[in-house]
Amino acid sequence: MLGGGGARGLAHLGVLRVLEEAHVPIDAIVGNSAGAIMGAAWLQRGGAQRTIDDLLRFLASPQFQRLGLSHSFPRRSSRARPMLTRILSGWRRHVAMHLMFRRPSLFHRRRLEFLVHAAVGPVRIEELSRPLHVVALDLRSGEEVVLSRGDLRDALTASASVAGFFPPVALDGRMLLDAGVADNLPVDVALERCPRPIVAVNLSREIDERVDFPTGIEMLLRSEELGSRVNSGRRAALADVQVAPRLGARYWLDFSRPETIVAAGEEAARESLDAILRVAGPPPVRRAD
Repeated sequence: MLGGGGARGLAHLGVLRVLEEAHVPIDAIVGNSAGAIMGAAWLQRGGAQRTIDDLLRFLASPQFQRLGLSHSFPRRSSRARPMLTRILSGWRRHVAMHLMFRRPSLFHRRRLEFLVHAAVGPVRIEELSRPLHVVALDLRSGEEVVLSRGDLRDALTASASVAGFFPPVALDGRMLLDAGVADNLPVDVALERCPRPIVAVNLSREIDERVDFPTGIEMLLRSEELGSRVNSGRRAALADVQVAPRLGARYWLDFSRPETIVAAGEEAARESLDAILRVAGPPPVRRAD
Protein backbone atom coordinates (compact mmCIF):
# COMPACT_ATOMS: atom_id res chain seq x y z
CA MET A 1 0.00 0.00 0.00
CA LEU A 2 1.74 3.12 -1.28
CA GLY A 3 0.70 6.47 0.19
CA GLY A 4 0.69 9.85 -1.52
CA GLY A 5 3.30 12.53 -1.09
CA GLY A 6 4.25 14.24 -4.36
CA ALA A 7 8.02 14.24 -4.81
CA ARG A 8 8.33 12.12 -1.67
CA GLY A 9 6.71 9.32 -3.67
CA LEU A 10 10.12 8.49 -5.13
CA ALA A 11 10.82 6.79 -1.79
CA HIS A 12 8.42 4.04 -2.85
CA LEU A 13 10.91 2.95 -5.48
CA GLY A 14 13.58 2.46 -2.84
CA VAL A 15 11.16 0.33 -0.83
CA LEU A 16 10.25 -1.75 -3.89
CA ARG A 17 13.93 -2.29 -4.72
CA VAL A 18 14.57 -3.75 -1.26
CA LEU A 19 11.49 -5.99 -1.48
CA GLU A 20 12.67 -7.24 -4.87
CA GLU A 21 16.13 -8.05 -3.53
CA ALA A 22 14.60 -9.95 -0.59
CA HIS A 23 12.24 -11.84 -2.96
CA VAL A 24 9.19 -10.64 -1.06
CA PRO A 25 6.15 -11.45 -3.23
CA ILE A 26 3.96 -8.49 -4.17
CA ASP A 27 0.51 -9.70 -5.19
CA ALA A 28 -1.16 -6.31 -5.73
CA ILE A 29 -0.66 -2.60 -5.17
CA VAL A 30 -3.02 0.01 -3.75
CA GLY A 31 -1.86 3.57 -4.24
CA ASN A 32 -2.97 7.15 -3.82
CA SER A 33 -1.52 9.98 -5.91
CA ALA A 34 2.29 9.62 -6.10
CA GLY A 35 1.99 6.14 -4.61
CA ALA A 36 -0.25 5.06 -7.46
CA ILE A 37 2.09 6.62 -10.04
CA MET A 38 5.19 4.94 -8.61
CA GLY A 39 3.41 1.60 -8.29
CA ALA A 40 2.15 1.78 -11.88
CA ALA A 41 5.59 2.77 -13.20
CA TRP A 42 7.16 -0.17 -11.38
CA LEU A 43 4.54 -2.63 -12.63
CA GLN A 44 4.88 -1.46 -16.22
CA ARG A 45 8.69 -1.61 -16.28
CA GLY A 46 8.94 -4.87 -14.38
CA GLY A 47 11.66 -3.81 -11.96
CA ALA A 48 12.67 -1.12 -9.49
CA GLN A 49 16.12 -0.29 -10.83
CA ARG A 50 14.90 0.36 -14.36
CA THR A 51 12.08 2.52 -12.96
CA ILE A 52 14.49 4.50 -10.78
CA ASP A 53 16.89 5.07 -13.66
CA ASP A 54 14.12 6.22 -16.01
CA LEU A 55 12.50 8.62 -13.55
CA LEU A 56 15.75 10.14 -12.28
CA ARG A 57 16.78 10.73 -15.89
CA PHE A 58 13.46 12.46 -16.56
CA LEU A 59 13.73 14.66 -13.46
CA ALA A 60 17.15 15.83 -14.62
CA SER A 61 15.89 16.65 -18.12
CA PRO A 62 15.21 20.13 -19.55
CA GLN A 63 11.65 19.01 -20.27
CA PHE A 64 10.93 18.55 -16.57
CA GLN A 65 12.65 21.81 -15.61
CA ARG A 66 10.45 23.70 -18.06
CA LEU A 67 7.33 22.54 -16.22
CA GLY A 68 8.11 24.96 -13.41
CA LEU A 69 7.03 22.49 -10.74
CA SER A 70 10.46 21.96 -9.21
CA HIS A 71 11.28 24.92 -6.99
CA SER A 72 14.36 25.88 -5.01
CA PHE A 73 13.14 25.46 -1.47
CA PRO A 74 14.54 27.26 1.57
CA ARG A 75 17.08 25.43 3.66
CA ARG A 76 16.66 24.78 7.36
CA SER A 77 18.25 28.12 8.16
CA SER A 78 15.09 29.86 6.90
CA ARG A 79 13.27 29.75 10.21
CA ALA A 80 10.36 32.16 10.07
CA ARG A 81 9.08 32.11 6.51
CA PRO A 82 5.31 31.66 6.22
CA MET A 83 4.08 28.25 5.12
CA LEU A 84 2.55 29.37 1.82
CA THR A 85 5.71 31.26 0.90
CA ARG A 86 7.72 28.08 1.46
CA ILE A 87 5.31 25.91 -0.52
CA LEU A 88 5.18 28.33 -3.44
CA SER A 89 8.84 29.32 -3.44
CA GLY A 90 9.74 30.83 -6.80
CA TRP A 91 6.31 32.50 -7.27
CA ARG A 92 5.36 36.01 -6.30
CA ARG A 93 3.22 35.25 -3.29
CA HIS A 94 0.40 37.70 -3.92
CA VAL A 95 0.03 36.50 -7.54
CA ALA A 96 -0.11 32.87 -6.44
CA MET A 97 -2.77 33.62 -3.83
CA HIS A 98 -4.78 35.63 -6.36
CA LEU A 99 -4.73 32.75 -8.82
CA MET A 100 -5.74 30.19 -6.20
CA PHE A 101 -8.79 32.27 -5.26
CA ARG A 102 -9.85 33.32 -8.77
CA ARG A 103 -9.52 30.17 -10.86
CA PRO A 104 -9.94 26.39 -10.35
CA SER A 105 -6.24 25.64 -9.95
CA LEU A 106 -2.81 27.16 -9.74
CA PHE A 107 -1.36 24.92 -12.47
CA HIS A 108 -2.90 23.75 -15.72
CA ARG A 109 -3.69 20.04 -15.98
CA ARG A 110 -1.22 19.68 -18.86
CA ARG A 111 1.70 19.88 -16.45
CA LEU A 112 0.42 16.99 -14.37
CA GLU A 113 -0.46 14.97 -17.47
CA PHE A 114 3.09 15.48 -18.75
CA LEU A 115 4.45 14.03 -15.50
CA VAL A 116 2.10 11.07 -15.63
CA HIS A 117 2.88 10.35 -19.28
CA ALA A 118 6.61 10.42 -18.51
CA ALA A 119 6.08 7.84 -15.75
CA VAL A 120 3.81 5.37 -17.57
CA GLY A 121 2.88 4.43 -21.10
CA PRO A 122 -0.63 4.16 -22.55
CA VAL A 123 -2.27 1.02 -21.17
CA ARG A 124 -5.37 -0.08 -19.32
CA ILE A 125 -5.07 -0.77 -15.61
CA GLU A 126 -6.27 -4.35 -15.97
CA GLU A 127 -3.47 -5.05 -18.49
CA LEU A 128 -0.70 -4.50 -15.92
CA SER A 129 1.26 -7.49 -14.65
CA ARG A 130 -0.47 -7.40 -11.26
CA PRO A 131 -3.62 -5.76 -9.89
CA LEU A 132 -3.36 -2.03 -9.25
CA HIS A 133 -6.03 -0.14 -7.31
CA VAL A 134 -5.84 3.65 -7.76
CA VAL A 135 -7.56 5.72 -5.06
CA ALA A 136 -9.16 9.13 -5.69
CA LEU A 137 -11.84 11.32 -4.13
CA ASP A 138 -15.11 12.38 -5.76
CA LEU A 139 -15.34 16.14 -5.26
CA ARG A 140 -19.14 16.17 -5.59
CA SER A 141 -20.18 13.26 -3.39
CA GLY A 142 -17.17 13.12 -1.07
CA GLU A 143 -16.93 9.38 -1.73
CA GLU A 144 -13.64 7.56 -2.04
CA VAL A 145 -13.32 6.02 -5.50
CA VAL A 146 -11.13 3.03 -6.35
CA LEU A 147 -10.11 2.69 -9.99
CA SER A 148 -9.06 -0.85 -10.87
CA ARG A 149 -9.98 -0.83 -14.56
CA GLY A 150 -9.83 1.67 -17.41
CA ASP A 151 -7.23 4.03 -18.83
CA LEU A 152 -4.18 4.05 -16.54
CA ARG A 153 -3.05 7.58 -17.33
CA ASP A 154 -6.50 9.05 -16.72
CA ALA A 155 -6.77 7.27 -13.37
CA LEU A 156 -3.33 8.41 -12.22
CA THR A 157 -3.98 12.01 -13.27
CA ALA A 158 -7.22 12.01 -11.28
CA SER A 159 -5.56 10.50 -8.21
CA ALA A 160 -2.71 13.05 -8.30
CA SER A 161 -4.80 16.19 -8.91
CA VAL A 162 -4.08 18.02 -5.66
CA ALA A 163 -6.99 20.35 -4.87
CA GLY A 164 -6.16 23.97 -5.64
CA PHE A 165 -2.96 23.11 -7.48
CA PHE A 166 -4.45 21.02 -10.31
CA PRO A 167 -8.06 20.90 -11.55
CA PRO A 168 -10.27 17.89 -10.84
CA VAL A 169 -10.60 15.25 -13.55
CA ALA A 170 -13.98 14.35 -15.04
CA LEU A 171 -14.09 10.56 -15.24
CA ASP A 172 -17.07 8.21 -15.46
CA GLY A 173 -19.48 10.95 -14.41
CA ARG A 174 -17.44 11.97 -11.38
CA MET A 175 -15.16 14.90 -10.58
CA LEU A 176 -12.05 13.25 -9.16
CA LEU A 177 -9.02 14.58 -7.34
CA ASP A 178 -6.29 13.55 -4.92
CA ALA A 179 -7.73 11.84 -1.84
CA GLY A 180 -4.77 12.96 0.27
CA VAL A 181 -6.55 15.09 2.86
CA ALA A 182 -9.27 12.50 3.45
CA ASP A 183 -7.25 9.30 3.00
CA ASN A 184 -3.62 9.61 1.98
CA LEU A 185 -2.85 6.07 3.13
CA PRO A 186 -5.86 3.95 2.11
CA VAL A 187 -5.00 0.79 4.02
CA ASP A 188 -8.70 0.00 4.33
CA VAL A 189 -8.89 -0.32 0.53
CA ALA A 190 -5.95 -2.73 0.61
CA LEU A 191 -7.64 -4.81 3.31
CA GLU A 192 -10.77 -5.07 1.17
CA ARG A 193 -9.12 -5.86 -2.16
CA CYS A 194 -5.74 -7.46 -1.51
CA PRO A 195 -4.51 -10.58 0.26
CA ARG A 196 -2.72 -10.11 3.57
CA PRO A 197 -0.21 -9.26 4.81
CA ILE A 198 -0.48 -5.54 4.06
CA VAL A 199 2.69 -3.44 4.04
CA ALA A 200 1.91 0.29 4.16
CA VAL A 201 4.48 2.88 3.07
CA ASN A 202 3.62 6.10 4.92
CA LEU A 203 5.16 9.29 3.49
CA SER A 204 3.74 11.75 6.02
CA ARG A 205 5.97 14.78 6.53
CA GLU A 206 7.56 15.63 9.81
CA ILE A 207 5.87 18.64 11.37
CA ASP A 208 7.93 21.80 11.03
CA GLU A 209 7.18 23.93 14.10
CA ARG A 210 9.36 26.86 12.99
CA VAL A 211 6.98 28.35 10.43
CA ASP A 212 4.47 31.08 11.23
CA PHE A 213 0.91 31.56 9.95
CA PRO A 214 0.18 35.23 9.25
CA THR A 215 -2.81 34.61 6.95
CA GLY A 216 -5.97 32.56 7.04
CA ILE A 217 -5.09 30.48 4.00
CA GLU A 218 -1.80 29.48 5.61
CA MET A 219 -3.63 28.34 8.71
CA LEU A 220 -6.04 26.43 6.47
CA LEU A 221 -3.18 24.68 4.69
CA ARG A 222 -1.61 23.82 8.03
CA SER A 223 -4.83 22.36 9.42
CA GLU A 224 -5.25 20.21 6.31
CA GLU A 225 -1.67 19.01 6.64
CA LEU A 226 -2.21 18.07 10.28
CA GLY A 227 -5.50 16.33 9.50
CA SER A 228 -3.89 14.27 6.75
CA ARG A 229 -1.05 13.27 9.07
CA VAL A 230 -3.44 12.14 11.82
CA ASN A 231 -5.54 10.15 9.34
CA SER A 232 -2.46 8.46 7.87
CA GLY A 233 -1.26 7.47 11.32
CA ARG A 234 -4.59 5.82 12.09
CA ARG A 235 -4.64 4.02 8.73
CA ALA A 236 -1.05 2.82 9.17
CA ALA A 237 -2.02 1.09 12.42
CA LEU A 238 -4.34 -1.17 10.40
CA ALA A 239 -1.50 -2.55 8.28
CA ASP A 240 0.58 -5.58 9.22
CA VAL A 241 3.80 -3.59 8.78
CA GLN A 242 4.40 0.15 8.35
CA VAL A 243 7.42 1.49 6.46
CA ALA A 244 8.05 5.18 7.18
CA PRO A 245 10.88 6.78 5.18
CA ARG A 246 12.56 9.64 6.99
CA LEU A 247 12.11 12.56 4.61
CA GLY A 248 11.97 15.40 7.10
CA ALA A 249 9.72 18.31 6.21
CA ARG A 250 10.28 18.05 2.46
CA TYR A 251 7.35 19.58 0.57
CA TRP A 252 5.51 17.64 -2.07
CA LEU A 253 6.77 19.90 -4.88
CA ASP A 254 10.41 19.72 -3.79
CA PHE A 255 12.10 17.50 -6.40
CA SER A 256 15.64 18.57 -5.49
CA ARG A 257 18.18 15.74 -5.04
CA PRO A 258 15.67 13.02 -5.97
CA GLU A 259 18.22 10.25 -5.47
CA THR A 260 18.21 10.99 -1.71
CA ILE A 261 14.45 10.41 -1.63
CA VAL A 262 14.90 6.97 -3.20
CA ALA A 263 17.69 6.22 -0.71
CA ALA A 264 15.45 7.18 2.23
CA GLY A 265 12.85 4.66 1.06
CA GLU A 266 15.49 1.98 0.72
CA GLU A 267 16.86 2.66 4.21
CA ALA A 268 13.41 2.53 5.79
CA ALA A 269 12.58 -0.72 4.00
CA ARG A 270 15.79 -2.37 5.20
CA GLU A 271 14.98 -1.33 8.77
CA SER A 272 11.53 -2.92 8.43
CA LEU A 273 12.61 -5.94 6.42
CA ASP A 274 12.70 -8.42 9.33
CA ALA A 275 9.13 -7.50 10.25
CA ILE A 276 8.04 -7.80 6.62
CA LEU A 277 9.64 -11.22 6.24
CA ARG A 278 7.99 -12.43 9.45
CA VAL A 279 4.50 -11.64 8.17
CA ALA A 280 5.19 -12.54 4.53
CA GLY A 281 6.70 -15.93 5.30
CA PRO A 282 9.76 -17.46 3.66
CA PRO A 283 10.46 -16.43 0.06
CA PRO A 284 9.53 -18.97 -2.62
CA VAL A 285 12.15 -21.57 -3.44
CA ARG A 286 13.89 -20.71 -6.69
CA ARG A 287 14.48 -23.73 -8.87
CA ALA A 288 17.73 -24.08 -10.73
CA ASP A 289 17.36 -24.05 -14.51
